[in-house]
Amino acid sequence: MTVQFTEPLWLLALVPAVAWVLWLARTSLAEGGPVRRWLALGLRLSTVVAVVLALAGVQWRHRVDGMNVVFLLDVSQSVPTGQQAAAREQVRSFVREKPAGDRAGLVVFGTEAALEAQPSTALEVAPSGSVVVPEGRTDLAAALRLAMAAMPETGQRRLVVFSDGGENLGDALQVAASAKGLETVVDVAPMGGGRPQDVSVERLQLPSRVPEGTPFEVKVVVEASQAGPVRVDLYRDDQALGTQTITLTAGRNLLTFPQTLVEPGFHSYDLRVDSPEDGIPQNNRAAGFTVVAGRPSLLVVSQDPAADAPLVEALRDTGTAVQVVRPAQFPDTLAALQSHECVILSNVSATDLGRDPQQRLQSAVRDFGVGLVCIGGDQAFAAGGYRGTPLDEILPVESDLSSRKVLPSGALVLVIDRSGSMEGEKLDMAKEAAMAAADLLTGHDFLGVVAFDGAPSEVLPMGKAGRGREAASAIGRIGLGGGTVMGPALERAHQMLRGVSASLKHVVVLTDGQSQPADFEGMARTMAGERITISTVALGSDCDLALLQRMAMEGRGRFYHVPRPGTLPQIFLQETAVILKTAIHEEPFQPQVVSATEPIRGFGRGFPMLQGHVVTMPRPRAELALATGQGDPLLAHWQYGLGR
Repeated sequence: MTVQFTEPLWLLALVPAVAWVLWLARTSLAEGGPVRRWLALGLRLSTVVAVVLALAGVQWRHRVDGMNVVFLLDVSQSVPTGQQAAAREQVRSFVREKPAGDRAGLVVFGTEAALEAQPSTALEVAPSGSVVVPEGRTDLAAALRLAMAAMPETGQRRLVVFSDGGENLGDALQVAASAKGLETVVDVAPMGGGRPQDVSVERLQLPSRVPEGTPFEVKVVVEASQAGPVRVDLYRDDQALGTQTITLTAGRNLLTFPQTLVEPGFHSYDLRVDSPEDGIPQNNRAAGFTVVAGRPSLLVVSQDPAADAPLVEALRDTGTAVQVVRPAQFPDTLAALQSHECVILSNVSATDLGRDPQQRLQSAVRDFGVGLVCIGGDQAFAAGGYRGTPLDEILPVESDLSSRKVLPSGALVLVIDRSGSMEGEKLDMAKEAAMAAADLLTGHDFLGVVAFDGAPSEVLPMGKAGRGREAASAIGRIGLGGGTVMGPALERAHQMLRGVSASLKHVVVLTDGQSQPADFEGMARTMAGERITISTVALGSDCDLALLQRMAMEGRGRFYHVPRPGTLPQIFLQETAVILKTAIHEEPFQPQVVSATEPIRGFGRGFPMLQGHVVTMPRPRAELALATGQGDPLLAHWQYGLGR
């Protein structure tokens, strides 16, 4: 046993530390007998010495004898079965002759690696061991990593590899180099001599996109262990293009097949090689695909196709194929999106588009290079509830305006029925909708929540939005009550909004029943006179639909009749977006050129006056081409993954 230190310089602190303890014991005024004083001195000295030794990194090293050997056996299809059996017999002979204290283990590998036996002093090598996936692939690197991970912590380390070295997955040389740094010796016992002729297709190369009618080549790399003739069959879209007999040389061979495609769209190629002497036919095939770019195609997603007709006509005048859909008709597969060069969102709100379509669009832009143009309006960007959505992540501007110091604020009060008839899914969906609405508002806005049954209850007092956990916790605590008395709850919402200084004030009332009588229409007119709008949501068929409809009309809001509670979150988000209209700045301005980037080249005569814009914030990596007079982004662009 030997003692060593990882940080020996700390030992220099031992002398002053001990001296300080002795001085402290001598000058201490603490009372006590001799036994107590000597015991205290001993404890202090022990503590100080232990701390200094710990800082110095004291280590006791024991010499450990013994060898750890892990055998790695290649069972891929490139190694004949007879040679695999012979290698197993060789491993058994090594194990029989090893010293009693040495440990041995076994790893078998092909496409994958498997630990057949942990290193132990009594290794039993079965005639046929673990089943691994051959598939004509050899991942020697994975086997080396697995073997090193299985090594015991003590003792010498050695790996013995039985393989033909024909790896086509991973990088065994790199792993072997790292084994050297871990003091692990790697020995190799070559295998594979005298194997039958093997022809393998390594890869098939195609351009990912080709213009319509433009010639290109299908390139194939074929590896042959011996020279000789082979038959090559080429298929396109599962249709045979022809058969050729080609004489291969030993080693790698590059085969080329000229092609021309005139049909736009997706085309697949499949090449198969047939050699009568081939002992491993499983690796004689490769496939690939290309996309023929025909006439450019654009997808315009419009909230109002009639209003966007001039835009669509201008695009079609350039010879571009344009498809116009409403948000509800957005393509439901990535393949359908990939058929378009670009998607144009014209004044589309996030709630109308939906989260799943946004995620598909995000993947199409980021992963497949589809272009995206997003045009603002009263339903887009911050005014369209983009904040925190996948659509917001794609764009070169962000809709979170919390950092804006000067921005008009809005105030929203949610009035939710919690009477006994709201039991179950109705109340659960109402609370979920209220939480989603709370998350949509910015820190500039105000939010309050009132629940009512026989009497109103101020669940969330009026205050700044963005209270996250507080709002969610308060809304989540809404429980069932008794009757349905809506008048006092509406009056409470009116009082809450009176005390708030906001540019927009809005109330959303949700109920599934008929309330005790009150002058609801008069209250709605009064609130509308104070520029407080009211929208009403009738859940189910037992509501006083006529009353709620008149309230929304007098309150200058919207009326919703919802048969099923599952659509409540969508409606609440739409109504919350009313408050987000504070992000719309309506004032004439002259666009200012910030940077003459590609999208505005050619506009030599300048730009016309515009009547307003949606306030957003530029992202740090975005390129800003045009801005408003206040410096807000007007035209911004950037690269997002593969798309722009």
